[in-house]
Amino acid sequence: MTIVSVKVPRMLGLAIGTAALAAAAAPSLLGVRGSGMILRAIFAALGVIALIAGFLLLRYKRMIENTPSSKVRSVAMGLAELKGVARPHDAPLAAPFSGLPCLFYRFTVEQEESTGRAGRGWRVIEQGVSDAPFFLEDDTGRILVDPAGARTELNRDYRQVARDGGLFSRRKRYTEYRLDPGEPVHVLG
Repeated sequence: MTIVSVKVPRMLGLAIGTAALAAAAAPSLLGVRGSGMILRAIFAALGVIALIAGFLLLRYKRMIENTPSSKVRSVAMGLAELKGVARPHDAPLAAPFSGLPCLFYRFTVEQEESTGRAGRGWRVIEQGVSDAPFFLEDDTGRILVDPAGARTELNRDYRQVARDGGLFSRRKRYTEYRLDPGEPVHVLG
């Protein structure tokens, strides 16, 4: 099930695959011998992997595009696509960091770490997702949506970077994604 619209870049994997295959051919065009063969094999393998990933993304994108949108009143069994607004099933949840009322949330806590000479990066140390059901409502009715195990694409609604343990502690980044009551929602599942 997908909540909110899924944005799959057009032909991105195919473009990356083609570029990697072209890069694999470059050492032979430049007359590189010996270790150039290993480099060419590595680029060719990366190109094949990117090409396969591109075709899988394209297949997923076409599945989404070829599923017709339905109204709640006339939804059929099996794969269906619905558009409407999110309404609470029970009392709204409280988002973990902002505390705001919401119907669904996903969050991550990341810790800043050294990545060697290059600088610093973020490592996920905790993540979570809610699984309480909510209603999708359109002009013909409403249907219960169970988001457990769903692939979601939500806008980031909250982010804070803080030092929790004092001046010399590592920084942590708290990020929260929410589906608020009354917000437009697109469901495929």
